[in-house]
This record gives sequence, C-alpha cells and structure tokens, in this order.
Amino acid sequence: MCPHQPYNTRSTTPIQMSIQAHQSRDLSLRAHLNALIAKRKLDPFGDDLLTRLIRAKTLDDDSVRRNITGIIVGAIDTTSDRRPKR
Repeated sequence: MCPHQPYNTRSTTPIQMSIQAHQSRDLSLRAHLNALIAKRKLDPFGDDLLTRLIRAKTLDDDSVRRNITGIIVGAIDTTSDRRPKR
C-alpha cells in the first residue's frame, strides 16, 4: 500500500496536517468571535462595526460572524497590496 494514497489512514500526510491545522484555526476564530458577539450583545452601545451589525438586528449571530470573518479576510488581501513597490 502506497503511504500517499487517500485510502491509507495509518499515516498523516502534509496535506492532512495542513487541513487539520486550518480546522483548528477555524474553530479558534469561531469561538473567539462567538464570545465577542455575546459580549457585545450584553453591552450594545459601542460604535464599532461588530456592535452596529448586532444592533441592527437584521442578521443572526452566524451571519454576523461570517460577515466579520469576510471583512477580516478581505482586509488582509487589500492591505497586502498597499506595501511599497520597489
């Protein structure tokens, strides 16, 4: 049996390790944002994007979390293009 075939479950390939690391970071970010959303719901008087999304009451918590995550990912892409050109 070739160790790099998908049916081999006895060894962990670099791809599987990458997927596991991504899933771990995803769960960590999800837990952090869920806690932050819960905290902001208790004190909805801030003037930041997260609090405004919650205060608008047009999205459920899952949709708020997905929107914030999308903004973070979009900002990384946008700000990475702002580095000085050589």
